[in-house]
Amino acid sequence: MRIIGSGAAEAIPNPLCSCGICENARKARGRDIRSRTCFRVDDATQIDFGPDQFYQATVLGNDLRTVRQVLVTHSHEDHLAFTEFNLKQMASVTNPDPIDVYLSRPAHAWLLNAAAPFDCAVTDETYVRLHPVDYGVAFQAGNLTVLPLKGNHFAHGTGENSINYHITFADGSTLYYAVDTGYFLEDTLERLKMLRVDTLVVEGTFGDAPGYETPHTDGHMGAQGVLAVTRRLYEQGTLHDASHVYVTHVNHKHSLTYPRMVDWFAARPAPVPITVGYDGMEIPGK
Repeated sequence: MRIIGSGAAEAIPNPLCSCGICENARKARGRDIRSRTCFRVDDATQIDFGPDQFYQATVLGNDLRTVRQVLVTHSHEDHLAFTEFNLKQMASVTNPDPIDVYLSRPAHAWLLNAAAPFDCAVTDETYVRLHPVDYGVAFQAGNLTVLPLKGNHFAHGTGENSINYHITFADGSTLYYAVDTGYFLEDTLERLKMLRVDTLVVEGTFGDAPGYETPHTDGHMGAQGVLAVTRRLYEQGTLHDASHVYVTHVNHKHSLTYPRMVDWFAARPAPVPITVGYDGMEIPGK
C-alpha cells in the first residue's frame, strides 16, 4: 500500500497562495509538498484519479500501467478528474483491457452528464468500464472484497455522499480508507462495529485550524477529529492493538507543517499509533 498524494483540493503549496504553510513548503520541500490525494492499494488497484496523475507517475513513481481498477471516493475534481482517463485513449501502446472504475450511483449519474459534451475515454468502454455501486453493499474488485460506506461529505451528484472504502485482502487483512469525511456518521460507525480494521487511512484536512478544535465537524476533519475517530473505533472494537492509523488529505489552512503535525500527534495519547502521511509514503502490509 502506498499514499501517492497526501494533499487536499488545492495541494501544498497552493500555486496562488502565500500563506505561511505554502511559503514553508516552497522552502522546506520534502514531506511538506503535498499533491492531490491518491492512494495505491496494490499493483492493480488505485483509490481516486485526480488531476496530478502525470506528476505522481513521473516524480513519485506511481506506475499507472498496471492499474486495472479505480475506486472513486466521490465526484469532486481533486478526486475524480475524469478527463485524465484520456491518457489511456491517447497511449500508443497500452493494456488492451479497459480500466474498471467503481463509484457511487449518484456520482455515476453526475459523471455521465458532466462528460456528455466531451469526446471522453471515461464514457467509452473501450477504455473505461463504469460500475455504479450502492452504499453498504459489498462487491468484488479483482481479488479484493470492497464495502463502500457513507462518508460525512457531500459531492456533485444528487444525494451523493462520499464513499469511505472498507477493503478486505485475500489474506484477510483489512484497510479502511476514510477520505473525504467529517466525523464519521453514526450509521457508518454502527456498521464498522461489525468489522475489523488493521490499517486506517483517514483525513486530517484542517489540522489545528480555527473551528476544528472540536472533533465533531461535518464535511472534513482536523487533527482533533482524527484523534476522536481513532479512540471511538478502538473503543468499539473496530481498531485493535495491532492496528495503525495514517493521516492524509492535508490542506494549508492551519499552522501544522509536516514536522509540527508529527509533534502534535506525538504529544497526545492515542490507543494505537498515528502516523502523519506524506506523498509517496509506503505503508507496511501490502
